[in-house]
Amino acid sequence: MDFSTVSLRWPASGEPMRTGFRLPTLVANVTNTSGPVDFSSGYTVTFTMINLNTNAIKVNASSATGGNGTLTYSWAAADTDTAGDYMSYFTVTDSVSLVQHIPRGKFIVLKIISAT
Repeated sequence: MDFSTVSLRWPASGEPMRTGFRLPTLVANVTNTSGPVDFSSGYTVTFTMINLNTNAIKVNASSATGGNGTLTYSWAAADTDTAGDYMSYFTVTDSVSLVQHIPRGKFIVLKIISAT
């Protein structure tokens, strides 16, 4: 699996979420030298989010989905109920059980701040 480029539709760089907010959905655009990577069939996608201060896993969800060039995660209420700094990533497993973390060698850094 070659995923050479990953960009996020949201969050924009440095843009925090607010506690309790579940929108917008997290979307990663993934391409390689051939164009958008099609995750719509033959792939299992999970999303993981870990608190940077405690190393506690906040989210480990198999409800993430893949499409043509996109990986998507829709937030559950418990995902955004605690303010903090988090590192996150998608894990993609193909039909022969090859595993790739996206973004490769990096993390998606998310900041959740108090809504009040």
